[in-house]
This record gives sequence, structure tokens and C-alpha cells, in this order.
Amino acid sequence: MSYFSQKISEKNRFRKWKLINSPIDGVKPIIKRITESLNNLFEQNKDKIKKGDINFLLFVGGSSYIPYVQETIKEYLGIDNSQAFCNEPNKAVTRGAAIYAADQSILNSENPEETGVQFGRDPGRVMIVYARSPHGIGCQITDKPTGKHIYSQWFPPQQPIPFEGSFDYQLLEPDQTSVRFGVYQSTIDKDGQPIEDTEFTGCENQIVNIPPTTDGTCRQIKVEVQYDENGLLIATITIPSTGQSMELKHQVSANATDASRRRVEDFTRGR
Repeated sequence: MSYFSQKISEKNRFRKWKLINSPIDGVKPIIKRITESLNNLFEQNKDKIKKGDINFLLFVGGSSYIPYVQETIKEYLGIDNSQAFCNEPNKAVTRGAAIYAADQSILNSENPEETGVQFGRDPGRVMIVYARSPHGIGCQITDKPTGKHIYSQWFPPQQPIPFEGSFDYQLLEPDQTSVRFGVYQSTIDKDGQPIEDTEFTGCENQIVNIPPTTDGTCRQIKVEVQYDENGLLIATITIPSTGQSMELKHQVSANATDASRRRVEDFTRGR
């Protein structure tokens, strides 16, 4: 699909969303997730905020365009003002980032009155911007007591990059002759979560012809992870006792491909 046709398709999608004024099936889960999040907010901060304290809503994302979502949440919070909803959700994030940057420049400046349009033009001032990973990254391992496949997290979502880390694993059996590693991603910061709750990236490799041990112990595995500012992930997997190794390379992006989603079932089944 060309860039032009893709943009037209997105425009039509938003136009359709703006016509949704009733509780159709596709909208109900959205309402449920939002109200559950708000309920948690009020429950965890009952001494600081309650429903009646909110008088303006700033949502972001495609669901923000749905009139039924807007009206339902306003009714849930008891907001009567028809103007109490941000009508430009696509600009909300960038405007918020700009306001935050301006606030930080004033707070961190020795001469706040000289900030503003002049900020950033002075060679003596340096602004440091950190890149972050859109997902947490890890691999699939087997929990030996239960036999279940779980997620071993190498770093969490929103990890500042570049990043380097080292992780230790071991084979399941003394006579295991091969091992496979695949790269998984998750938007949840939770080590040990079920592998089904994560997303396989399609990046995998294996070490074969591993000699069995003679003392009944399982061979150790070391994983060295490097993740640079360009989103390139390199994981080097080594079995120190045999010198065998392999390398995984993955370009991290905001979304995995459809092909990678289709491959996750095959990859997991092969365990």
C-alpha cells in the first residue's frame, strides 16, 4: 500500500469513528478499560481526588474521536461542560512535551527570565535528550518445576538506550543437545509473565550439537545484550563450557510485523 493510500485509509477510519454514537460491540471494551482505569485511579488516590474534581478530559489515540466514548466518560465523571474534551488528541502529546520542556528549561536555568525563544541558542547550554525503547525485550524460558513457558525480561518498557546487560541461564537437562532462543517484546514491565501475554518478534536462532555432560549437571548459558540508539538489538548467546555461541539481531520498532505474530505459535509449539 502506498503512503498516500494509507493516509486516505486512516482518514476514512477516523471519519467512521466520528459517526459512532451508540454502544456497539467494538466500543464496549474501550469503555470498560477506561472506566476500570479511572476506578483504580480513584481507589488508589481516594484522599487526593474524586470524580467531581475532574472538569476537563484529555484523551489521546484513535478512540478519542468516538463521540460515544467521549459522552460516556463525561457522564461517568459527572461533567456537564460540552467543551470539556480535547478535540485535537493527535496534538496533545506534542503540545504536552513542548510545555514540559519549557517548564524544565525555566526550572533548570540560572536566569529563568532569559529562557523562552532564546533557550537552546546559547552555545553554553546543553539539552540532553534520551531515547527509550517502546517495548520491554526478553526471551522465552521454561520454568522447570511447572514446565510452563514464561518471559525472561532483559529490560523493561521505556528503557533508556543505549543499553547493555548480561544474563545467566542453563539448559534443562544434562544430555540436552540443542537450545533455541527467540526475542519477545512486551508493553508490560513484568518478568516471568506467561509467554502468551507477550509478542514474538520473529527473531530466533539455535545452538545444536551440544555435547552432554558427564557429571549430571546442566550446562550454563550466558546472554550478552546490546541495544543502541538506532533500535538495533544484538544478543550474543554463549555456552562457556563448550565455547559454542550464536547471535541474534533484531531491529526494535513500535509494532511487530504480522508475519512475526503468525510465527509465535509455531515457535512456541516447537519447544
